[in-house]
Amino acid sequence: MTVRRGARTLRDVPDSLVDTYFPALLRHGQAVYAAVINRRLAEEGYGDIPRHGIQVLGAVHAGRTSLGSIIDELRFSKQAMGQLVDTLAARGYVERRIDADDRRRVTVSLTERGKAAVQWGEAALELVDEALERAVGTAQVRHCRLALATLANLPPDDIVADAKTRDADRAS
Repeated sequence: MTVRRGARTLRDVPDSLVDTYFPALLRHGQAVYAAVINRRLAEEGYGDIPRHGIQVLGAVHAGRTSLGSIIDELRFSKQAMGQLVDTLAARGYVERRIDADDRRRVTVSLTERGKAAVQWGEAALELVDEALERAVGTAQVRHCRLALATLANLPPDDIVADAKTRDADRAS
């Protein structure tokens, strides 16, 4: 699949990309966000944030302070999240503490460096959002957000159960 360099409007997007399955489009879109965020962070002195690290910082900034809630939010394994948080702590982005009320619980908080990185990450996110709005318009972006929010809220078990019911109905 080839994406034309410099696509600025809907007319510039090749039909082959428009007709691509959603998971591939989501990966391509994620790659654009990641490239812009990583480039902007590196330009501002935060180039040592590991892969997926800005997502962890964003989750903590959004109020997810227990390691368990960050794992649930980002859907990473406990081991991968532990290593990522350890790296972020070693590089001065977060502080990791044992919860005083529950010694089994680990809490994570942003340092000043972590807070600054989140601000730069959010600013980079907004750059991509603004570029997308210029390319397709605010209404299209809103429809896209609604569709993706709906997708994120679809229960996989129900989808599979509906498919089994439909398949059984067809077979009879």
